[in-house]
Amino acid sequence: MNNSRLRHLLILAAASLFIAAACFYLGGIIAEAASATPIMGVTFKAGGALAGFVISFSILFYAYRSIGGTSLILKVAVIPQTGRFTRTGNVFKAKTTLLKHASGEKAEYDSDAIWEAGALTVHLRDIEQDDLVMIVLTDTAGGRWESDFFSPLCPTISLV
Repeated sequence: MNNSRLRHLLILAAASLFIAAACFYLGGIIAEAASATPIMGVTFKAGGALAGFVISFSILFYAYRSIGGTSLILKVAVIPQTGRFTRTGNVFKAKTTLLKHASGEKAEYDSDAIWEAGALTVHLRDIEQDDLVMIVLTDTAGGRWESDFFSPLCPTISLV
C-alpha cells in the first residue's frame, strides 16, 4: 500500500472518529453494529460511540471505493525499439490487455497515454502486482507498436 492510500485511510478513520464523538456528545448515539457473517473469522457486536465509528467508517469507505480511491494506478514509460515517438501533432491511444495471474482471465481496456516527465507514459488502472500486462499503442499517423506481456511494476517497456 502506498503512502497516499494509507493517508486516505487515516483521514477516513479520523473523520469517522470525529462523527462518532460528535454524535455521542450531542446526546448520545443510539446505534448498534453487528456482523452477520464472520469477518476474518470473528463476529462482532458494537453499540454506542463504537458502533457510530464502525457505521460511519463503513459508509465513508464505501463512498471512497466507489469513486475509485482504492484503485492502484501504475505508470509505465513506453519507448519504441527503434526510433522515437513524434510528440508534436500526434495523438496516441493505448489499448491494454490484462492477464489475471490468479484466474487466467484476459481483459482488454483503453488506457491513458500522455507525455509525462519527458517520456510517453501509459497509465494502468486497477492492476494487481502479480498481473501481466500487454500494451498496444497507436497514433494518428498510422503507427502501431506492441509489447510482450510484462509485469506492471516495470518502470519502462520497449514496444516493437
